[in-house]
Amino acid sequence: ILTRFELDKLAEADSIRLSGGEKQLVALAAMLSLDPNIIILDEPTSNLDPLNTQKVLNHVASFKKEGKTIILIEHKINEVFNYCPPDKIVIMDNGMIVDQGMPKDIVQRGSLLKIGLSPPKIYDYCSRLSLLTSNQREKLPFSLSEFRNFVLSLSADQKNELNNFLILPHRLNLKTDQNLMEFTDISFIYRNQIDNALKDITFSINKGELIAIVGNNGSGKSTLVKHMIGLNKPKNGNLIIEGKDCKKWTAAKLARKVAFLFQNPDYQIFNSTVLKEVSYGAKNCGMKNSLAIEKAKESLNLVKLRNFIENDPLKLSMGQKQRVAVASALTMNPEVYVLDEPTTGQDPTSLKGIMDLILTEYQRSSATIILVTHDMELVDLVANRVLAMNNGTIILDDLTENVFTSPLLTKCNLEPPIRMKMLQILKQLN
Repeated sequence: ILTRFELDKLAEADSIRLSGGEKQLVALAAMLSLDPNIIILDEPTSNLDPLNTQKVLNHVASFKKEGKTIILIEHKINEVFNYCPPDKIVIMDNGMIVDQGMPKDIVQRGSLLKIGLSPPKIYDYCSRLSLLTSNQREKLPFSLSEFRNFVLSLSADQKNELNNFLILPHRLNLKTDQNLMEFTDISFIYRNQIDNALKDITFSINKGELIAIVGNNGSGKSTLVKHMIGLNKPKNGNLIIEGKDCKKWTAAKLARKVAFLFQNPDYQIFNSTVLKEVSYGAKNCGMKNSLAIEKAKESLNLVKLRNFIENDPLKLSMGQKQRVAVASALTMNPEVYVLDEPTTGQDPTSLKGIMDLILTEYQRSSATIILVTHDMELVDLVANRVLAMNNGTIILDDLTENVFTSPLLTKCNLEPPIRMKMLQILKQLN
């Protein structure tokens, strides 16, 4: 079993020190060692980078081929259709089954859209084509392998139309020429560790940029951005914000400029009610109590948690906690928003709501947005510049399209978004 999951070299390793992807594979291996007939997987890829997601779903597909019954609970519709296509889909909403059936029937009935979920992107793009024949519409693709065959049935005009759908998306870009933040030769090492977690990091960010920091599990993304709020202090190098050396600034001082949304909201939530939590940061930074309460209520309205103001935030769902954290940030009105893995625990509808809020704030205030994520579809949607990290270093720093087409991307356990893969297939077949 260890060999099957490529875990031979980790047989004697301390499981606590494994990466998120490695831990997930260990859990799958342990489960498979019991040789169950039925396997239930509850969002097994939620915290994994794209290539580890693919690896886990490929294993799930192999379980199915062995005759095991798989019940898979997932938000990652595109990945599921590409790597382990389901035989049946059950859709739930508000504790009830609202539809079930063959995947093709579910998508064509619009059942996903009715509850705020999108169909597979490949299907969505291809369904927009004009002059589709009844045979083409019957064979709209759900996966990349199906898409390759579908392209062969298209006319030259339809291929051009599809190409136009897939070329550069419109992204907001409010970048200015004013330098905001500058990292120079930053290195960092965790206590009791031998190797540096960050190695000679150098880059700068201008005001108004919307930038994504991407990389595999354990690449140093979160370690890097925690320097922006003073939770990590560099071993070597300089960190300059608005022309001032802030290496020795406290987290409290940096919090007036930088709002940080943790990957796990439990790390930052501690007050007894949602209202106290959302207003706490603003009060702590000097805002009058009455104004902080007013701003907090406005923010809670925006994240659709106005009816939860007296609830204990620690007893909310993961998605609701994430929205509490967003509301806290909005209340403080910072210059910089750092979002560490905002997709964690969010279904597509909740994630869209959060990103719509952040983008609205971006337009309103021209704040700088730094997005730390594995979700390349999200990067494709919003980011104008991408920093890709591997093993504590930045190996790519370029415009989003250039990063997506770089051969170095796979070194970060990442792959380009569906849109770029479809363009590549179109190019090959043309």
